[in-house]
Amino acid sequence: MTPCPSCSWPHHAAIAITVTCVKCGATVHINGGNGDTVPRPKKSPEEVAAKKAKRKQNLPRVIRFLESRKQPRPKKTPEEIAAKKAKQAARRKHLPKVISFLESRKQDGERGAGDTLERLLAKAGGRKFKHLMLLMRLPCGCDDRQAWLNEKYPFATK
Repeated sequence: MTPCPSCSWPHHAAIAITVTCVKCGATVHINGGNGDTVPRPKKSPEEVAAKKAKRKQNLPRVIRFLESRKQPRPKKTPEEIAAKKAKQAARRKHLPKVISFLESRKQDGERGAGDTLERLLAKAGGRKFKHLMLLMRLPCGCDDRQAWLNEKYPFATK
């Protein structure tokens, strides 16, 4: 601790530095440390090697502890599996409704569901998302999804 020469306000620093007193604005030269700090002695290479060996010995103990904490995944009953498949089938059943909705919103020049979906999502911030992904130099995958939807659900041409 170094007191300010004009107001005796205490100043602390770990290194030698010159600062301005926050109380009176005077310049204070701090020698570094607070006087009672003692530098920690460096460890010998033998001590460092012994510490690394002890860590390696403790590693199997940590692994055993973590493995004892693992909970086994419960086996699914045939009823649960059948219920999950039925739920997935119900989701697929609603997909034609979404495609028919997109087809009712199509405009001239749109080849399939992907083009219409891209146009509708662009109004909701899709282009901003694409631009953000472009700035971060990450692929958004929008073009691939759009091409896949156009191929899978093309609109009938007149």
